[in-house]
Amino acid sequence: LPVLVFIFVIVFTDAVKAEEQPAVRDATITENTIEQYLEEIHRLEVTYGPHHEAIGENLISLSKLYEAQGDKLKKHETLEQALQIHRLNYGLHNKEQLPIIEQLIANNIDLQNWEALDRNYDYLYWIHRRIYGVDSLELLPVLNRVLEWKLKVVKEGLFGNPDIMNLQVVKLTRKVKKIRNLHLGESSPLLKRTVFY
Repeated sequence: LPVLVFIFVIVFTDAVKAEEQPAVRDATITENTIEQYLEEIHRLEVTYGPHHEAIGENLISLSKLYEAQGDKLKKHETLEQALQIHRLNYGLHNKEQLPIIEQLIANNIDLQNWEALDRNYDYLYWIHRRIYGVDSLELLPVLNRVLEWKLKVVKEGLFGNPDIMNLQVVKLTRKVKKIRNLHLGESSPLLKRTVFY
């Protein structure tokens, strides 16, 4: 019986070590990869300047590694920097920056950084207006998202002055109605199925 216990302890200990090794290895790989990205970003900054487009691409990849580590703050800082570089290289009204903004929105939800999230939604709406036009039907999906967010802020009292938030909700609701009436008409069956806020 003591020999069986001894064998069980050795096998069990080896199994535990085997389970621990991939996690340690993954953390080491992630740290090494982060260092490689940081070194590459530094090299690009020295060689081409701080706003080279390749830096933005590396920052987006780096933000994914920070996310894998669970470091939401570093992910946020990295995405903000990538967005700034993207705007400098491709312009303020570029559609390709939308995925970065979506990542910032998701990250700020995780961080429960409501004021930053509100700025993200406002910027998302602003970009869509610049891309599609102020009364475009393509604005409706983003308008509905922003309106839902503002309603949540008012309902849950997440931050800010409730009167100002209510005013924003009223303006957004009017904008949604205006676009729907303009493109679909008041008697449209599609419009009748749509819920107004």
